[in-house]
Amino acid sequence: PNLNPSFHQAKTRIMAIESVANKCNFSVESVEKGLPTLKNVPIVTQYNNETEKFKGHEFDVDRSAMTYGIGVIPESAEQWIEEVEENGVTKHYLCSDVLLWKRQKKEFEFIKDHKGLSVSMEVMITDANFDDNEILNIDSFYFTAVTVLGVGVAPAFDSANITFAKNEEQIKEMMFELNNFE
Repeated sequence: PNLNPSFHQAKTRIMAIESVANKCNFSVESVEKGLPTLKNVPIVTQYNNETEKFKGHEFDVDRSAMTYGIGVIPESAEQWIEEVEENGVTKHYLCSDVLLWKRQKKEFEFIKDHKGLSVSMEVMITDANFDDNEILNIDSFYFTAVTVLGVGVAPAFDSANITFAKNEEQIKEMMFELNNFE
């Protein structure tokens, strides 16, 4: 009820814990250490005006990010672990509440129209080592962004996505019904 009307609350599944993706494994301990750095991290994307779609992780030749902010994981956001079944295997996903900025109109409408878009986390690894299977085991890292990916752009973690926490139309309809209840 106290949410600034230029924001919309959403939810994101950020990453699977203890699950290898892109030959990297984030342990429970590393995620616990990195969790405080998730506060105030931007939600980013890049919208292609020609195709009217999102892109992926976009960097220029100097490795500067070409993505831009469309929201944030506020300091007050709640994080939790959610169990997700993928191909018969239960995985544990780190999830968080996020705020999307409605002022990024094209981007906001794209997310609204394409339910459950994939996301990919961006991190800076500060300590890691390779095991005998050439898997990079991450011991410590910090979050730098969560990128909303375009349709068809594969995330590192299959169920990493962003979804609206509540459908505004459903809320309006419920409020109408409550106000007209006799």
